[in-house]
Amino acid sequence: LKKCTAFVKKIKGGTAWSMKPDDIVRDVATLNLSRYVEEVVAAILEGNIKVTDIPAVLSLCKAMHHRYPDFLGNLSQGLWAVISGKVSDETGKNRRIYVRIVTEFLLNGFTTETKPLLK
Repeated sequence: LKKCTAFVKKIKGGTAWSMKPDDIVRDVATLNLSRYVEEVVAAILEGNIKVTDIPAVLSLCKAMHHRYPDFLGNLSQGLWAVISGKVSDETGKNRRIYVRIVTEFLLNGFTTETKPLLK
């Protein structure tokens, strides 16, 4: 339980993005994060993700998707809400990063919906 909450805190604080992608995948594989799926989704959506953090975020998303099937559905809803929502100064930066994340999901075969992305 301590290790799970510590890992979720790393994601919420943004310190997990400085970890190696292999370490993130190993942590997701060894920890039981089934109770924390919604918290991880919220931490990704609310976090201050930079362009340099995208590989670590993608490795986390891939590992979470393989282990917890409902993760990608919850994350996609939040990503599309920001992408298709009103543009403001705060959401403009996040929108660009989220579009890159969704594009990577398409390229890796995690999702097949291209219609909203083309809009």
